[in-house]
Amino acid sequence: MNLASIIKAIALFSVVISFPVGAAFGKEGAENFAEQATVVGSATTLNAAAHYLDSVFEGTLASLELVALTPEARGGDWKGIRQYLESLESRLPGTYFYVKPDGNYYSLALDYTDHNLLDRPYFASLFAGNPVRGYQIYGRSSGRKSALMAAPIMVDGGVNGALGAAIHLDDLHQKLNRDFALPENYTWFVLDSGGTTILDRDRDFIFMNALTQGSPSLQDAVKEALQNESGSVSYELGALRHAHYRKLPRMDWWIFLAQIQSMDAPASQ
Repeated sequence: MNLASIIKAIALFSVVISFPVGAAFGKEGAENFAEQATVVGSATTLNAAAHYLDSVFEGTLASLELVALTPEARGGDWKGIRQYLESLESRLPGTYFYVKPDGNYYSLALDYTDHNLLDRPYFASLFAGNPVRGYQIYGRSSGRKSALMAAPIMVDGGVNGALGAAIHLDDLHQKLNRDFALPENYTWFVLDSGGTTILDRDRDFIFMNALTQGSPSLQDAVKEALQNESGSVSYELGALRHAHYRKLPRMDWWIFLAQIQSMDAPASQ
């Protein structure tokens, strides 16, 4: 696969991540969300948001997998790999890197770094040939809360390296808040299968665990939701909240959209 083909594929992915999720809310956009959020509106909005977020992360992984097929990646040519990763990074903020089998790695920000990823819990599985989908990390070089997508580079039946994108969750949180444009009596959040908060309207909640740190009723609501593809739950957290939830199509994450009965309650989880 040549450079032109890779850039074309990345450009198609860029259309997905640049499309505002609010545009899927209907003809009037996010400004009429309060009206749409009643009855079927919540389900429609939630479905659009789930597919959008799923596409952002799965599109990132698909782009990394395409780059992993190039001669530059298969040959461990960092200068050649870099041009592909720069195209991705320009569209979706994050730490993009190439890691060698010994754990040493190159990133766009630092080129060859003085860090090593060998002790990361995902490392052994990645170098056994398995992609990484949404692993939560504090970036080793950036220190930022991120969700990792990574693809192995396969050569002659073995793994010769890997490409990764640690998507900065605070940046994505800001983009989604802008696109949602929710009224104050609504909140949203995204949990993984273990109850860890991946994204939240209030970024201070990112990486908190709703199953261990949430209110008793929130814990019960989350336990129920994680057993199902979609549905609705109620819980108390400063005020009574009614939430619709849906599992993302390909990511093992659930997105919640909750209406807060009291306008005085904090606008988070």
